[in-house]
Amino acid sequence: MEKIWITLALIALAQGTSNLRNQPLKIGQACDGYAPFNISTFNISPWPPVFNHPMTISFQGVFQMSVQVAYLATGESCNYQNWEYTQYPINQNFTAGQSKTFTQQLSSGSTKGNCYLQVTLHGAPPEDLFITCWEVNYQLN
Repeated sequence: MEKIWITLALIALAQGTSNLRNQPLKIGQACDGYAPFNISTFNISPWPPVFNHPMTISFQGVFQMSVQVAYLATGESCNYQNWEYTQYPINQNFTAGQSKTFTQQLSSGSTKGNCYLQVTLHGAPPEDLFITCWEVNYQLN
């Protein structure tokens, strides 16, 4: 009887692990509460990032209101040193309820240590509407 329970437990564990592999990753967290673009998944590949190599960020979500996204911005800092900011133009209009996946290739950084990445979407000037913000901490070795 004990062998049956062990076998059932191993099958359940294997099934649970298989289901986890098929679920989208959500690395990091939102920078604040409400945002006009609600991120449901956020991935970085490779994870964890590799020192001095490119990495790809990909995030998906739904627009809560109609907006024009002017650009995606990233800010990166390692070991609480200088921030490096980069803007990537998007210049597209989106409607409320629309789902979208954004993908961008970045540098993982050239400084080893504890790194912080902030990803934001912004509207067109002059308002420069803050559309969403996501933050991730990672270690570069």
